[in-house]
Amino acid sequence: LREEAASLCYELHRPETVPALRRALASSDDETVRRWAALALLRAGGGPSNLAEELLEGADLRWRRRAALAFAESGDGRGGPELTAWWEQEAKAGGVSFEQQRDILAAIQRIRYRPAARILATSLPDVRLRAHLAPVLGALGDGGARGPLLRAFVE
Repeated sequence: LREEAASLCYELHRPETVPALRRALASSDDETVRRWAALALLRAGGGPSNLAEELLEGADLRWRRRAALAFAESGDGRGGPELTAWWEQEAKAGGVSFEQQRDILAAIQRIRYRPAARILATSLPDVRLRAHLAPVLGALGDGGARGPLLRAFVE
């Protein structure tokens, strides 16, 4: 139950949850709850913890991706390469939910991770994402994305 609550806090990233997340991070005996709490705390604006830092550098791909998203949403550019790889490997192929795709795009835009532009541009044929991709590509300012962007909107 606590694990589900902590993962839900990660998804919601509401500032009101910060005190409870700090308690869970400090006192839970369950490592999974602590991981979710660390990343939820970061997404909710509570700042990075040592555990969140470890997850960003860790070997577990799922936790590393979640951490990359949380760090990028907080304006920390270290998540950029991982988010770009996540997009290239799964997001553009529909391996993540539409909501997660939007979160990834917003995070990349927040940190203005320019190397992602060409990879993101390959997703322009997806009509559902096009309206979300256009402002991100514009914010990244990579001239190489202009051509695919123009072609996508002409079609």
